[in-house]
Amino acid sequence: MKVSTYDWIWDQINKSILEIEDSMSQLVLPGGVRAIDELHFRRTYGSATKEEVKDEYIRIRDQLKHQCYADANDENGALNRIDHHKIAACFCKALLKKKVFAFDLRDETPPEMILSNYELAYTVSLRIIYIYLIEAYRNEKQFEFADTLIQGCTLQVPETSSSHDRYNDGRIKTLALNDYYGMELDILTYADMMYWIEYYNKQIIEGRIILKVCGN
Repeated sequence: MKVSTYDWIWDQINKSILEIEDSMSQLVLPGGVRAIDELHFRRTYGSATKEEVKDEYIRIRDQLKHQCYADANDENGALNRIDHHKIAACFCKALLKKKVFAFDLRDETPPEMILSNYELAYTVSLRIIYIYLIEAYRNEKQFEFADTLIQGCTLQVPETSSSHDRYNDGRIKTLALNDYYGMELDILTYADMMYWIEYYNKQIIEGRIILKVCGN
C-alpha cells in the first residue's frame, strides 16, 4: 500500500477515533463524574497508534494474499491485489488486534465504552466502503449517484425487527462477542458482508430499491 493511500485511510480512521472519543466524553457515571476521567479512557499507543495499526494491517493483508493467491504476483507478473471489501475487512481485523482505546473495566463501565474498540473497527470498515463507492461513481462519471451518497453522509443498512438490535449495533456486538470468546475474524466472510452492504446502497441510490418512509 502506498504511503499516500494509507495516509488517506488513516484520515478516515482518525475521524472515527475522534467521533468515538467525543461520544465517550459525554458519558457520565452515577455521582456526575465523567466516565472518561474516572475510568481513564485513553488511546493505547499514543503517537505510535498510526504505525501500530499500519503494521498490523500489512501483516494481515499479506497473510490473506498468501492464502488467496499463494504468490504476490499472478501468472502474467502483475501484482495480485485485494479488493476494497477485503481491505476494509483487513483494517477491521487490524483494529481488533491493535485496540486503539484502553480504559478501566469495572462494574460501572458503560456498555458504550466496553464496545468502543469494536465500534471503531466496524465504523472504519464501513467508512472505507463508503469512500470507495463515492470514488467509483465519480470515476464512472455518475456524479448524481456520488452526490446522493455524500448527502446521506453514511451507508444505509437494512432495518431490523423491534425485538432485535439495530443492524449496526448487532454487528458491533457480534465483533465483541467473537473477540471475547477468542474467535478470529473471518476476513472473507466479513468482506462478503461489506460487499452486500455496498450492493444494498447501490440498489437504493440507483433506484432499484425504494425505502419505505414512515409518516408522522
